[in-house]
Amino acid sequence: MPLAKRIVLKWNPDTDSKMAQDYKWYCPYCNKVYERQTDAQLCCMVRKEKPYWFKEGMKPKYGPVGVRRGDVFTSFKELFDIWLDFATRMVDHVFDRTPKRKAKIREKVVDYIERFRGFPLAGWDHKHSDTDMYMCDHFDYWFDEYYNDKLKQSRFLTDIACAIRAGLDIAYPEQVSGGVVGFTVGDLRKMYPEGIPDYVTNFFHQSLPPDAKDEEHVWL
Repeated sequence: MPLAKRIVLKWNPDTDSKMAQDYKWYCPYCNKVYERQTDAQLCCMVRKEKPYWFKEGMKPKYGPVGVRRGDVFTSFKELFDIWLDFATRMVDHVFDRTPKRKAKIREKVVDYIERFRGFPLAGWDHKHSDTDMYMCDHFDYWFDEYYNDKLKQSRFLTDIACAIRAGLDIAYPEQVSGGVVGFTVGDLRKMYPEGIPDYVTNFFHQSLPPDAKDEEHVWL
């Protein structure tokens, strides 16, 4: 019997459950994402070269790309969409900048976040499996030119960091950072004129009450 077939039979992959059908799967060696669990299981098993951190006898744990919160499973793809959506809404509706500056901030925010599409997420103070760097350190590395230029460093870089960090915290509260300050309930209502979604109101230690005043400060 071929090795690949023996592996599949031995692992008894989950192909029938709703989780297996609805969510993509990733290879724990390289984090490449697949539609089927069996493809993820076979990804690096058939490669001659293993990652530098691989040790003989290591048994990888395969699983869906996402997090379980109680009985609800949320894919990292959904969390990524929340991250990108929150960050861009903050730029579009909260930052009081000229249209040209706002467009530039948005471009930088989207470009940075898109780098992580298709990978498991990591919190701001946690190491990302793709870059092997803490997210906060990777941000500093990626925007190094702005740290070295005093004229560019101030409000422009702060806006980029706030949008990216706050969005990531909202999307992935399991690895929440120290957060960002300076925003209000009114800012959230500007971002979500159709109504603030539950994943935002439930982010806070005490769920945000619907009658909260616009001027009340929130720690994102």
